[in-house]
Amino acid sequence: MKTKAMRQLLLALLLVCTAVTGALPAEELDATRRTSQRERPDFGLKLSSALPKTGSWDNMSDWRVLPQPRRSCSDYAGVYVSILSGEAAIEQALCVHRQLNRWGATCPYLVFHDDQPGYELSPAAVGRLKSALGPAHVRPASALYEQTNITRGMRENVTRTIRRSAHSTAGRRLLQGSAEKRYMFFGTVTKVCLLMLEGYQRIVFLDLDVVLLAPLDALIAMQMPLTTYFAGVGLGGHCPFALRSNEPFNFGVGVLKPSKLLFKGLMRRLCWWFDYHYQDPQFRALFGSACATFYPAGGPTKVKGNVQTFSKVCEKGRTDQSLFNQQIRGNYMRLPYGYNAIPTRWRKPPPVRNASAVAVMHFTGDPKPWATLSARKAAANPIHAISSKLWKEACAPLAVNPIETSLRINVLASQLLGRRWV
Repeated sequence: MKTKAMRQLLLALLLVCTAVTGALPAEELDATRRTSQRERPDFGLKLSSALPKTGSWDNMSDWRVLPQPRRSCSDYAGVYVSILSGEAAIEQALCVHRQLNRWGATCPYLVFHDDQPGYELSPAAVGRLKSALGPAHVRPASALYEQTNITRGMRENVTRTIRRSAHSTAGRRLLQGSAEKRYMFFGTVTKVCLLMLEGYQRIVFLDLDVVLLAPLDALIAMQMPLTTYFAGVGLGGHCPFALRSNEPFNFGVGVLKPSKLLFKGLMRRLCWWFDYHYQDPQFRALFGSACATFYPAGGPTKVKGNVQTFSKVCEKGRTDQSLFNQQIRGNYMRLPYGYNAIPTRWRKPPPVRNASAVAVMHFTGDPKPWATLSARKAAANPIHAISSKLWKEACAPLAVNPIETSLRINVLASQLLGRRWV
């Protein structure tokens, strides 16, 4: 008790000194938070004290469980991030940006776009994004790869690989094949590299198929356990896959705490599977030169145990969600279900039926809410009539009356949550 009291006294003196001398540097501020969290595991959060095996569906449903921050998001060095590939996704990125602004997000929205030959955005498309988000918040994925040193001269490597191909033609795409493989070598690796994104202490990743019904800054300001680097919504018993006793999560919405250790572990798993096990020439062309730095002493033959496991986790393909679940294996912070409500996929009713308890509605799978369906497909997907109206309202320009827009959004969202479940 004396030791605990002494620590609390020292922390109080530190805070007083800070008020007199000015704000602490980022490193010291983060260290102070970690110290206070070791003393009080539930500091600022009622749900983070024990990391329950389940909870997102059972006893933590309402997004309002997380306290709203009292300070600006910039004080927490946070950022919202999405990734996109192809010009068709630009409208969705702009929609997410409008929604963040509508809910008063105080942290920037950063978009990484695919710039590999054959997939790069046109200058006009990049210009649209930069005009809305700001030039510094629209970045090519290759710049992130270079920052993490997983490849040197990525664009030059890709270009040489294309030219060496006996069947190369102008504009040939390097990453051909299945959609799973295509996303693995762009979307998945980009998500992994976010763990090394410089200048931020909290990263909130958002898929582009989300509708926001509440502010999200609490995700950036919340405390996370010292050795926990990811927070997301667990899938409870509503996913056929089970990592033994570890509850899997959906990665459409997730909070990342930058971690070099987790980054290396994820890259080691990717390298072992695609550079060593499958010896995939496309993966090797992009990242093979860096894989040697992620293997243990003795090379890939020394990789043992769980790293050699990479099966699908609650998704059709084997992409980032499977990779992160296999690596983290249940050691993540459970967020309330309301931060990643998926109303169109589950066969059982969700734990909440009212939109007031939901902050993020996530439209996984097909059809997407912005898609135009034929009469036959529309009849087979009656939910789409509601989700498409919801998406249109959510993406409306900010000049539209915000109160009326929010009311219409809540009504439509409640209709999806309260629909008849079979």
